Amino acid sequence: LQLGVVEIYNDSLRDLLGAASDKAPEVRSLGQECTFCDGLSWHRVRSASDATRLWDAAAERRATADNGLNASSSRSHMVLSIILHVHHHTTLPNTSTSSTST
Repeated sequence: LQLGVVEIYNDSLRDLLGAASDKAPEVRSLGQECTFCDGLSWHRVRSASDATRLWDAAAERRATADNGLNASSSRSHMVLSIILHVHHHTTLPNTSTSSTST
């Protein structure tokens, strides 16, 4: 499992988990079936606590400002993207890796 987080703010994108010096990600499309953020940094997730830590780190970098009603109102949208890698392992019947000799 990999996780990336992008912020949409003032009609621009920002990778909330990437280095500050990284180039801004760009929305790209591969036909009608696939739209993605090119240049978004991806981070491996091995546990729920990994995901929570990344989400919290992204939320801390998100743009906020006083809007007259709330001193830390969100001025942006935060989009979580996930890549799930699935590996299918097949065990064939009547196969054994161990052997015995006398």
